[in-house]
Amino acid sequence: MARKKDRVAVSNSKKNIGNGPNFRAGDSEINFDTAFDDLIDPDSALFLDEALDPFPRSDHGYLSDINVDINRESEAENENLFLYISKEELVSSTGIANNLNIENSVIRTISINSVENNYLATYLHPDEYYFTVFLDADNNSFPSPGDFSSVSTSKTVNAETIENVEVTLSLTVQ
Repeated sequence: MARKKDRVAVSNSKKNIGNGPNFRAGDSEINFDTAFDDLIDPDSALFLDEALDPFPRSDHGYLSDINVDINRESEAENENLFLYISKEELVSSTGIANNLNIENSVIRTISINSVENNYLATYLHPDEYYFTVFLDADNNSFPSPGDFSSVSTSKTVNAETIENVEVTLSLTVQ
């Protein structure tokens, strides 16, 4: 029943939607009333089969992908890594980790297996993003002193494109 309550709250909140560019206040092009009733996991709206998604990616527009190529130095060979996609720099070129940015600007956290050297990030809106890969030596799930890391590499993602970015693990976080 929580899902039905959530839908009612969303429906009632439509009256407060701002009139941004090309947004029609109070109108929805898609009826979501029963779209999420038969999910395998009721706490997720993830559709593994796009044909079942009531709003498939092909209907979104503006979304892009970015292929992240990971260059591992010998310290990171055969090790599991974390990839953080963020809106701000997490690790500077001098190896300083910005804890406030780690706390507030990470939009995705991805586990990279020891045999993987790239990752395809999908469903990104046009914007500037930072990509940081690190070997989490102390198992605290964020770049901290002693971890082996890349510098946070920025990349501007344009609408409806497939971009590429390269990150190299090359420094120890201070």
